[in-house]
Amino acid sequence: MKNLYKSGVLLFAVGALVIILITLDFYLFGDNPLAFWVTFPILLGASALAVGKLIQIRSNELWYFEQINDAIRSSDSMTLVSFPLPVAVVDENDCIMWWNDCFEKSFFIPDEDVNTLDLITDKPIELLAGRQIEYNDRWFRVYTDRHKFTLVDNRVTMLGRSSDSRERDVESRLTVLVFEEITDYKQLKKTAELTKPVVMVLMVDNYEELLSGAKESERAKVTIEVDKLIEDYFSEKKAVLRKVSVD
Repeated sequence: MKNLYKSGVLLFAVGALVIILITLDFYLFGDNPLAFWVTFPILLGASALAVGKLIQIRSNELWYFEQINDAIRSSDSMTLVSFPLPVAVVDENDCIMWWNDCFEKSFFIPDEDVNTLDLITDKPIELLAGRQIEYNDRWFRVYTDRHKFTLVDNRVTMLGRSSDSRERDVESRLTVLVFEEITDYKQLKKTAELTKPVVMVLMVDNYEELLSGAKESERAKVTIEVDKLIEDYFSEKKAVLRKVSVD
């Protein structure tokens, strides 16, 4: 996952590492007490700094979510919630920031450990517009609408649609993704391709030239064998044959 700090697993791992380091330092006390009293305060300070930084990052993340929600007007938010198609708001790290009920029914319920767009498609978000993706044997056409915003006085200020990914004067970008299910269309298209009638012209070349010196009975036998091979082949295809002789 791209934003690993969002997972509680990382906080647990850092806590376990701190405990292991402190335990090892206490073992050092029996061999070299002076080294223990020198390293112990440093170890405690570094551990407190690491845990505190993780807690600060988590707090900033929650504040960030609140600012995003405040930036979306209540009327627009309700419109997206009740929208009949799956809708998700994704940040520039492909993390799902917001989603509606239809998204949960069609894909999954994002949480702090499972919230990345990579679980749906491996295509870059810049290439998703108008593309067709498959998820759990269902097909969707994706529509995208990118917006750029910046943070001014601890508030999110929307700057409008963003079409140039090379711009550097904004803090971040949000992309609204709308998924239109086209599973029925894909199945109908596949059925049409497999069942549509086709025309095939089969020509036996040099036939007369090959049998020019053969007896009439041999010519008839070869003709029957050729016809039988063709009929056996096309009988499996449920084809209709029509034989045309060209002099």
